[in-house]
Amino acid sequence: MFIIQTDKRLMDRIRFLDTKPVSWDLDVYCREFYRLPDLITFIVDVGEYVVLPDIFVSPFPLVSETVMELMELYRIQLPFRRVVLSVRSSKEYKRYFLVCPDDKTETIYRDFQLKRVLEDTIQCTASLDFVESILRRGGRGIEIKGIR
Repeated sequence: MFIIQTDKRLMDRIRFLDTKPVSWDLDVYCREFYRLPDLITFIVDVGEYVVLPDIFVSPFPLVSETVMELMELYRIQLPFRRVVLSVRSSKEYKRYFLVCPDDKTETIYRDFQLKRVLEDTIQCTASLDFVESILRRGGRGIEIKGIR
């Protein structure tokens, strides 16, 4: 198994400006997730030469279209909402999926899991096959660490 995180160098250079109606408080986020609209737009500010990563674990879990396609391929079904990240300084945008960590995912899906490890922290873990699949598809902006 591996831990997947957003590259810390990128997180210092990506700033979420407008995330309404999504709460940054993880308890509120999880409780209110099913009341969120199906499509949400987030405005972000990015530094020069910054790529938008395939997985965000903070301030809330977001996965790119590439990762969502892999989740479907591996038959991983997490509750999600569609998100468009709009870069304020350009006309660039990227589609993501806001996913909800669920206690059930720890036991049902072994290839990809999002779970709360601390009161305000989400951890993303994935199998070797899933990680290799992300990398073969050109995964960007993520750090991968092996765990025992």
